Amino acid sequence: SGEGTDTYGDRSCLMGDPLYGDDTGPMCFNPAKSWMLGWYPGGLATYDPSSVMYKKFIGVGEWSSTSPETVVVKIEMGEEDLFVGFNRKAGANSGNVEFSDEVTVIEAKTTTNRSGQSWIKAHLKTSETYTQS
Repeated sequence: SGEGTDTYGDRSCLMGDPLYGDDTGPMCFNPAKSWMLGWYPGGLATYDPSSVMYKKFIGVGEWSSTSPETVVVKIEMGEEDLFVGFNRKAGANSGNVEFSDEVTVIEAKTTTNRSGQSWIKAHLKTSETYTQS
């Protein structure tokens, strides 16, 4: 999971190797990796950019099988899609070290069963927006 030109630079995701070890703290994958893994049944949504969607996000550490809220939204953009999630620093993600309690926008090329390299495109605080160029 990358940031800028560093292929492992996304420190908000376990795949970015932020903690420099395998067993060093509770931390989750970014929204693209979570989507690819198929985790959080009922907490995944797909968005068509030609329409309007209103969703309440929760972080992965707050999710349970009875949660009605959304954990990851996949925005289908063509060859590379965007994945949006709330990077809440709580529960299973309490060891997070970057972009805590912010919405993260991740870009990744996906197939039905795997995700390639993912890149953080934005991390948003309250009232901030992101426009894909």
